[in-house]
Amino acid sequence: MMKKMTLTCLGIFILFQACTDKYNGVKINGKVRNSNQEYVYLAHLSLYRGNFNSDGFRSIGDRIDDQGDFTLTSDKLIDAADYWIQIKDKNCQLVLFNGDNIKLEFDLNNMNNSFFALGKGAGKINVLQLSQFETDLSYDPLYTLDAYKSRVDSTINSQLAVLNLIYKKDLKNEILEKAENKQRIIDIIKRTPLAKKEYEFLKQKISNQDIYYLANFIFYLSQEKKTDTLKVDFTIPYFSCFNSSRYKKFENINSWQLEDCINRILRIEYFKNIQNERKNLTYGDLKIDNYSRYQDWSFTYVKNNLNPEVFDEYFASILLRGLSMGSLDKDLYEKYIKNCNGVKYLNSVNRYIGLLNNGLRNSKYNLNAYKSTLDSTRLDSLINSYKGKNLYLLVWSAQYAGSTIISELPSIMDFEKENKGEIESLYICVDEAKYKNLWATRIIDNSWKGNHYFLPAENNENFINHFAAQKISSFCYGGATFTFLDKEGNVFDSVEAPFLLTKEKLNRYLSTSSL
Repeated sequence: MMKKMTLTCLGIFILFQACTDKYNGVKINGKVRNSNQEYVYLAHLSLYRGNFNSDGFRSIGDRIDDQGDFTLTSDKLIDAADYWIQIKDKNCQLVLFNGDNIKLEFDLNNMNNSFFALGKGAGKINVLQLSQFETDLSYDPLYTLDAYKSRVDSTINSQLAVLNLIYKKDLKNEILEKAENKQRIIDIIKRTPLAKKEYEFLKQKISNQDIYYLANFIFYLSQEKKTDTLKVDFTIPYFSCFNSSRYKKFENINSWQLEDCINRILRIEYFKNIQNERKNLTYGDLKIDNYSRYQDWSFTYVKNNLNPEVFDEYFASILLRGLSMGSLDKDLYEKYIKNCNGVKYLNSVNRYIGLLNNGLRNSKYNLNAYKSTLDSTRLDSLINSYKGKNLYLLVWSAQYAGSTIISELPSIMDFEKENKGEIESLYICVDEAKYKNLWATRIIDNSWKGNHYFLPAENNENFINHFAAQKISSFCYGGATFTFLDKEGNVFDSVEAPFLLTKEKLNRYLSTSSL
């Protein structure tokens, strides 16, 4: 009887463990010193900022309490992808695995030196924070190919040596003895030892830097006129990392660096192919003159030379990039439907196509209502209707907001909730009229409830200039602008975004109306 009960308990334990291992998501608890109850959010770091992603993850956030604690949880996560956590103007990149249960500890006044992660999945995060992994492989036209390759190889080898001593817990290693951050490394070994999965991921991440940087340096040289007539020889050791056996090791491209490596691989292999046609290829020739031809060639090459998962994910990402800017590459989409190996990524692409096609007809959001689309007259009437109230105005672009405010939405929605009754929030999208459907897609995709309006950019330059929104149509520097209008009608242009807007700053804006 006792033996039977023991086996039963063991079976329950194994079942519980299996369920735990299959947990799909992440839990992050934080303990922050000197936080001043700031807002913290976790966002996905994609290769192309603002790109729709296929995992269903949306930025999550929390207000740090008066004890310095916060909690972030999500059951939607791309395994081994890159994320970043941000508080005020401080941020830190995190690589996360499904099932990670992490506690972060740091002082906001000295985040770089105080940051440490604990719990399941913490080891890889702490390793990547070490100074040994702060890679600086900048380019210089004075470098020869051999000299630059030697520098890259040396960096990779030294980083792998540090990684290996951490994984093997080699406390007597000579490298550890000489390290300036010796105690930090010992803390990682003793408090957050690397699991095998973490080690294998970090090993691949470090090793693939040769593909990334050596390709980049070649294309950098191709822009230098001194190399225009220099003949390319793909058989030299410099290009040895560009081979099909290496490519087959890519099981996925969840990390943005891995996806970018595929871009580099394709360009090198494309020019190898051109060299077979044109023997005297020079570095000055390493330019894609016919993008349509390159895209067709890339599709076939990835299909034949990389893993099915990588093929499906890579071209879904390209399609999602176009959809995030409001357009669909129909030719690529038709080819993808016929050649993809599964429906995982196709379903995600189809979801966004459906949102673009039908979002304006969504009765829950009612964004196609007459009152939701503004012209200059209705815009003036709308702004005037808030006279005597404090108004926080967000002007944004449907195309470019993905590179800025979409990741910050938790703090924006939290700001509206916290200040309800004291401050009205108004969201006006200014974009070309043809992107009105993208405006609806952005809102619905992120469950962004609020007072939303669409103002066609055409013939509304006065509004854009008045609210200092000239840069909202800039991928890297635009996307959104914030304005505060107090009860007396005083206008404060280009104020801080909610996650940067401290209570002290907000009170200064509010106090003007009581003077």
